[in-house]
Amino acid sequence: MDYTTRVLIEKAARDAGFEINAGSDENEFRFRSSQVPGELVIGKLPAGYRVSVQDNAVREELSANFVPAKTGYTLGNGYIAVDDTLALQLLAERIFELSMWMPTRPLDVFRERIKRKPDTSEVERLVRQRVGQDVFREALDRYWQGRCPVTGISDRALLRASHIRPWGMCDSDDQRLDVYNGILLTAHIDAAFDAALMTFDSSGTPLLSELLSQEAREMLIQVLGDRLLPLTDRHQAYLDHHRARFKSR
Repeated sequence: MDYTTRVLIEKAARDAGFEINAGSDENEFRFRSSQVPGELVIGKLPAGYRVSVQDNAVREELSANFVPAKTGYTLGNGYIAVDDTLALQLLAERIFELSMWMPTRPLDVFRERIKRKPDTSEVERLVRQRVGQDVFREALDRYWQGRCPVTGISDRALLRASHIRPWGMCDSDDQRLDVYNGILLTAHIDAAFDAALMTFDSSGTPLLSELLSQEAREMLIQVLGDRLLPLTDRHQAYLDHHRARFKSR
């Protein structure tokens, strides 16, 4: 591997957050981060680069949503081929973002933040909920890349971290803080979703309740358009619960 290629690969990994060089050979580099688990592996192809990552959840997410949605990326057998250094940089950054907030990470952050919080029953409950909701919002910001996946709006003040299975209906903190149990939605869509007056089918198509006024339905239809919510299999169990609430209203 020539010197220029090695420098470009190291820069892409470092700029994405993988600042630790974990070793290399003639064909590939391995990188780690002090902030996220797992290892990023980057190698050179005759045209472009080959990228692989250890975490199964990250791989599944990239295969389901990131790669199909962008040009310049091809799924290989256990790796993703990218066309150029810009595509490499974007992929490495997305891997870092997903590694930050994949299923167990928000729960670890939550437990660390509540270690020394008040332990009187009612105060503790309120503090735990507040801290948990802050961690959940951070996780959804990362996962959905700071953008409502339905409308495309990215103004942070207009976005809500919407639980699919509500906080109070979850069986454990694992469910409450699972990034797959949430969608980053604009405020008016969040209000309808939170009240189970709208939901999404298994393909990500919005469904609106007949309980909504005609005016509200027309407004939401115009805003939602024909966009599909990008979903993975991990979202579906939570949406099954939400669809049951939607149907029972």
